[in-house]
Amino acid sequence: MPHVDSVAFKTGFLRLSRAAFVGSDGDDCISPPLSSVFEFMDGRGNPTAMRASEEFALDTFGLRTLSERGRLVIAKPPGHKHGDWTDPGPGEPLFRAYVAPHLL
Repeated sequence: MPHVDSVAFKTGFLRLSRAAFVGSDGDDCISPPLSSVFEFMDGRGNPTAMRASEEFALDTFGLRTLSERGRLVIAKPPGHKHGDWTDPGPGEPLFRAYVAPHLL
């Protein structure tokens, strides 16, 4: 059943000029790790790609629309722990490569 504010949520999401989501299969904080990039686990524990999800197919909150308009960025550099994104060592090149380009 859709949320009572689903239309407002979708309208707000589609106002974004760009949405960038980054995540890694090595994340040790977010579970499942790639849910940060809208990938899911099905009822049997198998991964489901974003584009194969019901939310994407039905465009329930505008994810598919943003993708079709070229305004959705998904990055999945493998093997990085949650803290790697902010750690001064590995974090700086990760931030520069996957986050900073989308802040301008």
